[in-house]
Amino acid sequence: MISRFINDRRLRVYPRLVFLAVCVVQAFNVLFRQGWRGGLGQIIGIDFIILYAAGLLYRTNIVHLYDFPTQLAVERQLIWPTGLPGSGPFINPPYVALGYGAFTHLPLVWAFLLWSILTLLFLLVVVGLSIRYLTPPRLVQAGMTRSGLFIVLLSFLPFFEGFQAGQNHVLTLLLVTGITVSTLSGRWYLAGMLAGFLLYKPQFVLGFLIVWLIWREYKALASFTAVAVAWAGMVVVSHGFNPYLAYLRTIDLTLWLPYIKGWPAYLMTTPYGLLVTLLPQDWHSAILWFTRLLTVAASVGVAWFAYHYRNVSCSNRHPALVFALLYPFFATPYVLLHDLLILVPVFLLLSADPEVAVRLLYAAIFTYFGAPVLLLLGQKFNVALFVLIPAGLLALQLQSLRTKMIGRSDGVPSQ
Repeated sequence: MISRFINDRRLRVYPRLVFLAVCVVQAFNVLFRQGWRGGLGQIIGIDFIILYAAGLLYRTNIVHLYDFPTQLAVERQLIWPTGLPGSGPFINPPYVALGYGAFTHLPLVWAFLLWSILTLLFLLVVVGLSIRYLTPPRLVQAGMTRSGLFIVLLSFLPFFEGFQAGQNHVLTLLLVTGITVSTLSGRWYLAGMLAGFLLYKPQFVLGFLIVWLIWREYKALASFTAVAVAWAGMVVVSHGFNPYLAYLRTIDLTLWLPYIKGWPAYLMTTPYGLLVTLLPQDWHSAILWFTRLLTVAASVGVAWFAYHYRNVSCSNRHPALVFALLYPFFATPYVLLHDLLILVPVFLLLSADPEVAVRLLYAAIFTYFGAPVLLLLGQKFNVALFVLIPAGLLALQLQSLRTKMIGRSDGVPSQ
């Protein structure tokens, strides 16, 4: 029945209407702000403020980098006289604070403006790479253009939710897109180098590392190691190992964030997030064990598919890369709504298979228009429903591969 309402005109026009609505909402939020508090009642750029404050602490008082009361005090001082009852803690590795320290040479408002401009530029680069290297010719012939994809991404809920918060989600999308393109073209040194830069969110790197290890692509692993050691080593050279010891003591705290009153657990996109929002806190130990088992299963699954695609050409290794991209949504506990933006290359890689075209179109429509619905439902019932989106894509990929692998003795699907 849904196919009766889908046509080329609606697929072009509806995202533009959504984009106009997003622009109106963003304009209202800015025009009716009071200090750093937007017209919608939320602190504008709160995630950037947290990272900026961490960069400031790294430069001036690194001993208290992971002291949460000190973090909050610095954040309050930065946006005063706007009130800040509380905020999320800085829980990234210390080299992330080192990187954001560069922005602290500018006043906060100018640093946030610069970061917002860079975010839009990153998105433009992503669109260019996606259309040129990841989009199948039949989609280009069907009318997928750079401007059309740009509008879709600008109006996609994970983008503008993260953009308003000052997140680094578009930089993450740029890096995973670059890693994917480099892997498909066999540019292993570049792929590994980009993965090294992505270490500010290490959960998004793990899937690629498993794939490269199985494929014995040591050039990618070597360049990744070089960048990782250089970036992380800068902290050690300047401040020793104490910042990392302090960071390790905070890792377990991230697992308890969903139980903190006021923390938006419904924005999580993982099975762990779904379970902690459905089950009482007494079940936490069992949830952790299940999450660890899922991590092992996901790692074995990615390795298995990588092994079965080890002898095909780089350009035909799409399924293995899809699993590498989906890996953090199932193998790690802490992935949020704005991180769903990295599903863009997943959709494009899956679209190379014409046999899943119709189902993939329905999945794309559900992801785009269903995300706001999942947000409202999740917020009302405090349930992390966004896991349904990566779970649906995983199911679509597995079903497609199962169909192709039936009757093939070598286990490698036809391309």
